[in-house]
Amino acid sequence: MYLKITSPNSVIFDWIIEKVTLPSENGALTILPNHTPLVSTIKPWLISIWSDAIQREQKEFDYIFDDNKVTVSVSKGILFVDGENITIVTSAATKTPTSTVEELTSQKSDIEKKIHKLRESGWFIEEVQKWLVTLKKIEADLELLRLQHTKTA
Repeated sequence: MYLKITSPNSVIFDWIIEKVTLPSENGALTILPNHTPLVSTIKPWLISIWSDAIQREQKEFDYIFDDNKVTVSVSKGILFVDGENITIVTSAATKTPTSTVEELTSQKSDIEKKIHKLRESGWFIEEVQKWLVTLKKIEADLELLRLQHTKTA
């Protein structure tokens, strides 16, 4: 089975895999070979990818490996499955964190304040939803950093 994750700026992942688990609007979704064709939205969070081929060549990849899987942080996106190919199109994806915990925590705090102000000032649900998606992606990046720290500790 083949997985490709793309964002507007780049291809994040493009490899043969055994399975993938991702955050859908209806909970965690695991895709295995010969999965029924599917189109779905995904929520911001972590995608877990299992691939023996990647594990054998781990030194060539700059992903975070944990428990025999690769973990990628994604924003809201769309999932396409045709049984043998999986494509995920997302607005943002992170394979290794580039921001520090302090930077992400500060961003998270700023967004939480924005959401609070929006709620107090007769907010529009669309605006709050946009900021909640951004907040969830930052939380996913923080979790990715935690995994990286755990792996190197």
